[in-house]
Amino acid sequence: MKILVISNTISNGGDFLVKRKSLYLINRYLGKESYDYYNLYSTDFEKVNIEKYSCIIYFGGPLYIDRLLENIFSPIIDKIIEYKKKIFILGCGWYGATDVPEIIYNYKFSEKSKKILDYIDTNGVLGCRDDLSVRVLKNNGYQNLIMTGCPVWYANLGLIKSTFSKIDKIAISDMGITKEKDLQDEKFMQMVDVLSFLCERFNDTQIIFTFNNGIETKYSAAFNNNVKEFLRNRKIEYYDLSNGDEGFKVYDDCDFHIGYRVHTHLYCLTRGIPSILICEDARGIGMNSTLGFPIIKANAFDNGNYKNNPYLLKELDNEIDRLMKHCEYEMGRVGQLFAYYNNTNIKEFFDIIKDV
Repeated sequence: MKILVISNTISNGGDFLVKRKSLYLINRYLGKESYDYYNLYSTDFEKVNIEKYSCIIYFGGPLYIDRLLENIFSPIIDKIIEYKKKIFILGCGWYGATDVPEIIYNYKFSEKSKKILDYIDTNGVLGCRDDLSVRVLKNNGYQNLIMTGCPVWYANLGLIKSTFSKIDKIAISDMGITKEKDLQDEKFMQMVDVLSFLCERFNDTQIIFTFNNGIETKYSAAFNNNVKEFLRNRKIEYYDLSNGDEGFKVYDDCDFHIGYRVHTHLYCLTRGIPSILICEDARGIGMNSTLGFPIIKANAFDNGNYKNNPYLLKELDNEIDRLMKHCEYEMGRVGQLFAYYNNTNIKEFFDIIKDV
C-alpha cells in the first residue's frame, strides 16, 4: 500500500508545526515507507500520478470553508473521483466567523464544495480538529466524521507542569486576522491594550512577542510594523516564526502564554506550559470549547457586525487569576484529554486507513 499525503503548508509557522506532527502520526501508525508527501503548491505535485496510490491523506488547517475547498481540492477532485481513490482528512476545521447559532446552523457549502465533501463522506473520512467543526458538517448532512483533534495535540503526551511556582517569562502571540485595512486601526488598538495590560500586570517578568506568520506579509505588513514599533518602544523582544516550525522552540523556557494563535496555544499546552487563548473566530472558539477552556473572544458580535470586545481585559484578568489558582488541575485535565483521543479517535482513524 502506498499513500499520497498532501497539504497546503505555505508560510505560517503553525502550519509547519501541524505538518511535522501530522507526518509524525502517519509515520507512527503507517510507517515511513508507506507514503509520499507533496505540498499542493509545489511544482513537483503537478507531476504526481494519483492513480498509483491506494488512498489520499490531507492534513491540517481550516479546510471546511468554500474558499479553501474550492481552491485546494477542485483542481484535483475529478482525477480522484475518476480513479476512485479514498480521501482521509486529518485534523481540519471549519473556518467560521463565530459560534453564534444563526451562523453555525445556517452555514451552507457551495455546490463545488458539496461535490468534494459528498465524495469524501462516502469514500473516506472527514476528520475534524474540534467539536464545532463536527457540528457544522453534521448540520450539512455529513455523517462519516471522526473528531481527530489537531495533530499538534499528540506531542509529549503526559508532560505536565503542575503549578505556577514562579513566572519568569511570558510569551504573547500575535493576532492572526489583520488583513482588512479598514479594521486594522481598531485591531491595533486592541493589541496595544492587551500588551499594555500584560506589561503592567507582570511588570517584573520578561515578556516576548511572536509573529507566527511573519512581519512583512502580503496584507498585514503595515499592521505588523506598527506592532513592532510599539514593541521596540517597550523594549519587548519579538520573533518571526514563519516558514518553519523551529521557531516554536522560543516558547520552551516560557512559564506562560497569552495570545491569539491557536497553534502556539496548543504547542505550549503539550509542553505543560499554561496558556490562555484569545479567540478571533470559530477556529479558536471551536478548539477551546473542545478542550474545555473558557472562551475569551477578541470580537463582540452585534447585529451582524464585529467590533472589539469591550470586556476583553476584564476577561483576561479573571482567567489569569483562575488559571493560576487551578493550574495543576487544568493542565492535568487537558493532558488526559490529549491522551484519551490519542488512544481512541486517532487510532480509529488510522485503523480505517490500514483496511483500505
